[in-house]
Formats: sequence, C-alpha cells, structure tokens
Amino acid sequence: MRLRNVIAGLVVAAGATIAASNLIAAEKVMTMDLPYTVTVNDTVLAPGSYVIRDFGTARPVLVIFGDKDKTAEVAFLPLPCTENKAAEKAEISLRKIGDRYFLTKITLAGTGKVYEVPLPASEREREKEAAGH
Repeated sequence: MRLRNVIAGLVVAAGATIAASNLIAAEKVMTMDLPYTVTVNDTVLAPGSYVIRDFGTARPVLVIFGDKDKTAEVAFLPLPCTENKAAEKAEISLRKIGDRYFLTKITLAGTGKVYEVPLPASEREREKEAAGH
C-alpha cells in the first residue's frame, strides 16, 4: 500500500515537472487588453490584461493567462490561416452578438500568422437557427 502511494506521488511529481517545463518552453505570443467581458470557447474572461502563449508543436495550442501571467484561464485550438504580408502590430478581433463579445481572431505582429477562434458550439447553433428562420 505504501509503495503504491510512493509510486503515485512520483508519477504526480514527474507530471508536474513536465507541465512546468512545457510552461517555460511555451512561446509568448502577445499581450491583450480586453475592454469588455469576452467569451473564448465557453469561458468568460473579465475585462483586463491577458497573455497568450502557444504550447503547440505541429498545431498551435493557445492558452490565455491572466493574473499577471500566472493563472491559465482558457486553452483552445485556433484555426491557423495566413495573411499575405506580416502585420505591423498584434491585434485581436472581437465579434459582438447581442450583448456578448467573442474573441474571433488573433493577428501576430511581425509574422504572417493569423489565428481564427471558433465561436462556441452553442453560439454556432443559435446562428444556424436564426439563419434558418
């Protein structure tokens, strides 16, 4: 029983070490300031300053951190698309639907990288219903 607890503790510690090393290795993509309450996937972010980091290798996995880059708020798989020329400054695009704002696009400065952020499934379903009527 004790051996099992020790092994479980070592596995947890190894996992935490791997997670910490991945956190350190993540590329800081940009800092964004949200003026409104904004929904990303199904997570609602309060107005404030956030850092976006890329944890992906073959495909981007973006994680938004709040609380001075300490607390992971939401992770998501954006849809990569490219622009013909590099943007001069980093930008985010918000879409207002009703009284809610949604993060829809992230443009990186100095690169041709643009990431589209899909709307939450519930919102896509509402749009389909509204278009069908």
